Amino acid sequence: MRTMTLTHTNEIVNRYPYLPKMVKVIQEFKDDGLGDVASVLRKELEQDRVKQLIKKGMNIAVTGGSRGIDNIALITKETVSFLKECGAKPFIVPAMGSHGGATAEGQKKVLEHLGVTEEYCGCPIRSSMETRAAGTINTGETVLMDKYAAAADGIVLINRIHSHGDVAGGPHESGLVKMMAIGLGKQQGAEQIHQLGRAGNFERIPAFARVIYDHANVLFGVAMVENTLQKTALIRALVRDEIWTEDPKLLEKAKSYIVPLLPCPADILITDEIGKDITGGHKAYPVAKSVLLDVRDSSEGNCLGMGGYDIGTKRLYDKIDFDKTYVNTLNSTLLFYADVPMIMENDKMALQLAMMSCNVIDKTKVRVVRIKNDSHFTELYVSENMAEELRAFPNIKIDGKAEALSFNNEGNLF
Repeated sequence: MRTMTLTHTNEIVNRYPYLPKMVKVIQEFKDDGLGDVASVLRKELEQDRVKQLIKKGMNIAVTGGSRGIDNIALITKETVSFLKECGAKPFIVPAMGSHGGATAEGQKKVLEHLGVTEEYCGCPIRSSMETRAAGTINTGETVLMDKYAAAADGIVLINRIHSHGDVAGGPHESGLVKMMAIGLGKQQGAEQIHQLGRAGNFERIPAFARVIYDHANVLFGVAMVENTLQKTALIRALVRDEIWTEDPKLLEKAKSYIVPLLPCPADILITDEIGKDITGGHKAYPVAKSVLLDVRDSSEGNCLGMGGYDIGTKRLYDKIDFDKTYVNTLNSTLLFYADVPMIMENDKMALQLAMMSCNVIDKTKVRVVRIKNDSHFTELYVSENMAEELRAFPNIKIDGKAEALSFNNEGNLF
């Protein structure tokens, strides 16, 4: 445990004890999620144009990413089953760049956290950080890819199509193309691609992916799109050339589901947890101060992204695995992602600091929003001074009455 002495800091922050009562809010969004994911996927896979790509005895690498995608274990299992029924010998390769601490064991554990295990999926997981050269791009740089995928007779990509800030504005953000370049590139490949930062990602990710596509036998991809409720709303099996033409179209569909966190502004945003398996489902929500309370256990101390928050807690700080966080950050070259927020002893002190520093004289007018994480915002809490304004929106329900925040003996909310 790391020690902290904040005696004088606490004295100052305690001059601002007021915390607003909070009321639960439920946002209702259209749920067009698929009822039977397995059946929809099977219908896609059973198409002749897909089936004819699989030859008996082929060793096929199936990619496994690190994000908490809805139904990812089921989709992976069904894809593996389909390949086996076609006479192939599928295996799973972790395709997640530097996640999992950039170790073979760590990346396999990430998949296990997501339910993607050898037992459930019915095939081996071959995890290694070793890479092989797939070819070169026009700069002369060598394109690297996972050694097991490079040696396979074929590759099947599985990924959700989703917006990604580091590739914002390009035709390919988070999806099948990025899975080829960053995922299969492992730590070395991801580091290499990110050398020019966000501006370079726009061109370098497709360029590196194209080399893998041209030199490895990418058979097809399974692309998913999630709705506003983070549920699987669409599944497509895309054969080779379709990966490049349909990936951008599905990205536009995915972006249509992303909505503002709330339809009215706030001063403070409290987020209970971050995690490497969490992908934001709402648009950026500008606030004066942001508070991060914890990191979920499945992230195993990887706190990349905590730099986006102003204030954190000692509970969060004690869980930071700086090695895992830094490895992931170094690959992106965007070092601020790993900045440590201003750390308070507990949740109560963190919220008081936010209230103190949000530049509103009358603290009873400070508007506060609390969410579980960036993916779960259909149920959230707002300060009571926001409730009446939110009643005017037909898709928002005020659930119950405003209540004071309840802290345990350690001064934490949970």
